[in-house]
Order: sequence, then C-alpha cells, then structure tokens
Amino acid sequence: MKKIIAIILTCLLVIPMGIIFSSAEETNVAADKSYTKLGDGYATEPKYADTDGKELTDGVIVTIKDDNNATGAEWVGFHNSLKGGTETSGAAFYEVTIDLGAIEDNLIRFVTYSEHHWAYGIEAPTDVIISVSEDGATFTEAGSAAADVANLIRIKADEDDEEKVGVSDVIYTLNLNEGTRGRYVKFHITAGVATNFTFINELEVYQGDSVAEESEESQVLEPAEAYSLIDFDETKWLVGDPVANETATVTKSGNAIVVSGSVASYPYAYYNIETPVTVNIDDFELVYDFTVSGDGSANIVLFCEGSTVEDNSNYISDLTHAIVEDGDPQRPNEGDDIIDGTYTGKIKLSDLNLEHVTLLEEGKIQISAVKVYTVNGGVVTINKFAIESIATLEVSEDESEDESEDTSLEASSTDDTSSTPGTGDNGMIIFVVAAVISMISVFAFATKKRIKQ
Repeated sequence: MKKIIAIILTCLLVIPMGIIFSSAEETNVAADKSYTKLGDGYATEPKYADTDGKELTDGVIVTIKDDNNATGAEWVGFHNSLKGGTETSGAAFYEVTIDLGAIEDNLIRFVTYSEHHWAYGIEAPTDVIISVSEDGATFTEAGSAAADVANLIRIKADEDDEEKVGVSDVIYTLNLNEGTRGRYVKFHITAGVATNFTFINELEVYQGDSVAEESEESQVLEPAEAYSLIDFDETKWLVGDPVANETATVTKSGNAIVVSGSVASYPYAYYNIETPVTVNIDDFELVYDFTVSGDGSANIVLFCEGSTVEDNSNYISDLTHAIVEDGDPQRPNEGDDIIDGTYTGKIKLSDLNLEHVTLLEEGKIQISAVKVYTVNGGVVTINKFAIESIATLEVSEDESEDESEDTSLEASSTDDTSSTPGTGDNGMIIFVVAAVISMISVFAFATKKRIKQ
C-alpha cells in the first residue's frame, strides 16, 4: 500500500512538471520520402542528375562557399530544355511532388533550398508555390514562398560589365498560420527567365504539434514589458562569409556593440536571437539608438517569425526607409544605406513594411534576427535596439530618467514567463495545486499511520 501511495504522489508531481517544461517540436516528415518530378533533372551532365530519385529529400544540405560547392553533385539540375511547362510569363516551371506515405495533419512549414550563380547560368526561381493533396489527384494551394533575388549580393564580372547577381544560397520558406493536411506535397518551381538552369538542393516539409501552439502563446509579451533585440556579448554575434576578401568584425565598446570591417563592399554581422518573443503589432514599437561613423555607410535588416539570416526569408529589408525619410541627405540616392550620423527614435511595429514577412499569427510578429551591413568603411555603434510596449514608452516620458530605466529590460533579464516555452501562469498554477495536493496526501498518510500506532 505504501508503494502505491508513493507512486501516486510521484505522478502528481511529475505530470504538472511535464506540462510546464514541454516544448514545441517540428518534424521534417519529407525526410527520405519518395517523390516524382515534372520536368526531369538535367541528365546530360551526370553530376547534376538526381541520383536514384533520393537527393531532394536525403537531408544533405550544402551551402555555397565557392564555385565547386555551387555545382557539386548534391545539387539537382533542372534545364529549360526539359521543363515541365511554361508559365504565362514565358518562364519554364518544374514540379516535384513528395509522397509522405500517409495523410499528415498540421503541416506548417515548407522549405526549398536553391541557389543563384550568374556566371554558370544558374538562376534562382522567381517563386515556389506549395500545394497539398490527400489523394494525389486534387491539389489545394497552401501558399507561395518567394525570395527577393534583387536583395542578393551583387558583383561585376569586369569593369565593362553591368552588375550581375553573384553567388548566393536562396532559401524559400512558406510558414502557415494554421497547419494544413495532406499526403502529397507539390513544389511548383518557376524558373528565372534570364538563364537556362535551376538548381535545387533539398525540399523539406515540417509538421508541428499542438504543444507548439501552446508554447507560442506563452511567449507573447504583455504591455509594460520590453525586450532587447541584440546581445551585448560580442561572442554571441556571427559574421557572414567574406565579400571581396572582407569580413565584418564585432567588438564591444563600453555598453555598445560595434560592427565594422568594411573597406569597399558589403560584409555583415548578425545576431540570431536566442529566445525570440512574440508581440502584438499594435502595442509595441521598435526603439533604436545607434551611430554610423567613418566615410562609409550601413544598413540593418530584421528577420522575423523564426527565420534567421541563413534562411534569407521573412525579412524587413527597408528598415532604414522608416528610420530616415525618402529624400533625406542621410540616405543618399534613395537607396537602403544610411551614412554618417546619430540615429535615435522609435517606430511603431504596425508601421513597418511587412511585404516580405509571412506572419505566423495575424496581428502579431516575432523578430528573430538582426543583420548589420558595413559598407565602404562605415562603423556601426549600437547602444540600443529593442522592442518596447507603447504603454511603457508613454509612462517613461512622464517619469524621471531613473524610473524609466527600471521599466526597460535587457534580453538577459526579461521575465522568464514571457520568454521560456511552456512556463506560463496556467502551468505554474497547475504545478502549485498539484504540489499542495501531494503535501496534503503525505500529511494525511503520516497522520493515519500515527493513529494506528
């Protein structure tokens, strides 16, 4: 009897703990699954062919580090001469349909790994449209995952050439607000119009679970809270591959992060936020305080909804247009770069251009990475880059400076209930109730034993 009671008491403690600390998971249900292609692989060159119809789901993902990786055997080459058809735009298209083996629920994310290499005649697709089907005959479109090819690094072949898009990985990601259902997933890939090749490396289909939705809610920031979008530990920042033999550097100066290292081109540094939070667009503002010094310029790009710089999707690339108005001398030539100066202010999240962002939940946004370009010797010194609730900002304007500092939280000190998956108020209440029940049970059992004695 004692053993049975002990087991019951243990379960009362373990079950709520499991509820509290359970976290969201995604599974690539397309891994190692079979597929069919409309517009077959480019078989004239064996190393571009699809080996045994497995390369697109085998889990082997390569990134372009040099020309050899850009045309290696891991890529499946599609050629316009073997196209699946022609779009109304005149561009060729290809289709890959993956058989998941069974009808799967809650399909929430679809990823296509492609590349662009102008010198080799490889052009990134103009878009990738995802459709799903339960029977393989009737398909329903889930959405389009487009990438902005114009946002890629640009190079010149020689002094007389016009600028051409250079070497770059191009990743297309479609995130759905609500999961879809199906056994067959079709990737409709529209080729570029200027070259003959389309190269695909891998296709992924991710399935979420119900826990993911619960943990998403637990990460929503409430009014009167703030969250730093950058870490002031320089070791947590990453830098991109060298651009024209230049690599960005990240250092710390006092309480600021400094990004530098460019002489002429566009190297960059970035910070993938360790624990992104979700906020209501109407309740929060982006608050910034940074300077650009030196003879060069700078640019800042935000990535959202769990996407990182490596994904190259779900981004806000025209943030500087919101910081500096069109026509302002601080942003010459109406480009994206801003020059020498100090920039402080705030922008409502609802005023940001979300054209390239697929929101996971309507009316809410999650900023997951910050990318900082340094150009032509520009040095970017960031004192603050955060999201703060409008309520917090309105109160701080009427309070003393010391009081306003108390309302601002750095990422390292953000309330755990707003940033840790599965640790919301409901979970804590369950845990407390279970603990109280357990203690009462132990007390009652001990009292009964003493009475018998």
